[in-house]
Amino acid sequence: CFSRTLNGAQWFSQCLRMNMMGKYYLGVVNGCLPSRLIRTVSGGQEAVTRCFLISYNESLDSSLMLFNLITGKKHQIRKHMQETGHPLAGDKRYGGGRTPAGCTGYLLHAWRLSFPERRLEGLPTYVEAPLSSCMDSYLSRFFPDWKNAPEIRDLVR
Repeated sequence: CFSRTLNGAQWFSQCLRMNMMGKYYLGVVNGCLPSRLIRTVSGGQEAVTRCFLISYNESLDSSLMLFNLITGKKHQIRKHMQETGHPLAGDKRYGGGRTPAGCTGYLLHAWRLSFPERRLEGLPTYVEAPLSSCMDSYLSRFFPDWKNAPEIRDLVR
């Protein structure tokens, strides 16, 4: 819809520039990280991430998180999680330790892009990227009820 025409592409670019879309990621972090807002400044650039605790697995000492990017800086989630002392599971560069068994990297997934209420005709409320087979099997095994969490179920934007 939005990239089939010049008007649609311009609208999409403007929405991104004006932070009118919701950008949501799923990630598994080490330890138990409570829901919070993280705001940092580096090199004069502000980075803001809303973090929502979806589920904590005590036996793994890991949390499934929903991240809402308010800004979009390179490696923002990875850096924010390192700074909180709860790096992404398997993120060797940012202190997350070994890659979980059966996976090829750290556990972070660009999950949902929500569009503004006033959007182009025919555009859905949101689009979702399917989970990788690794992420899907990991969440099914260690966080089986994640789709029923209120933060996921009630996510509108």
